[in-house]
Amino acid sequence: MSVETASAVVAVKLDRERPRPLWVLPLQQFVYRQLMYVVLIQSFGTALTGARPRWHKLHRTGTAGANAPAVPGPRGVAKVSQSVGEGS
Repeated sequence: MSVETASAVVAVKLDRERPRPLWVLPLQQFVYRQLMYVVLIQSFGTALTGARPRWHKLHRTGTAGANAPAVPGPRGVAKVSQSVGEGS
């Protein structure tokens, strides 16, 4: 842990920042390491049981630019192009 602390001190000195937040570094390293252990154990359990990961997939509608305002261009206000599937 001394190498990590030394590199953090060097980074703070090079950026000319205040060294005040460095006191939290050992606590952060301990918490981060424990969090990584939890993630490792969960993924190992998932691999052993053969469960598939659940992904939260967003439903896409394709209407993101439908209500977009007109964008001023070099020659005034440009017309917003039509969405795909609306025709020309």
